[in-house]
Amino acid sequence: PHYCSNIYKMRMLPCAHYPMEEAPDLTYQELDEFFKS
Repeated sequence: PHYCSNIYKMRMLPCAHYPMEEAPDLTYQELDEFFKS
């Protein structure tokens, strides 16, 4: 199978299946940094 070849960062969030509900501040922070780059 083919996978993404440009993964620039990975981070484990302290949550399960619903990161926006379980870790909203960390999810926002990571997405904000991703889209600013």
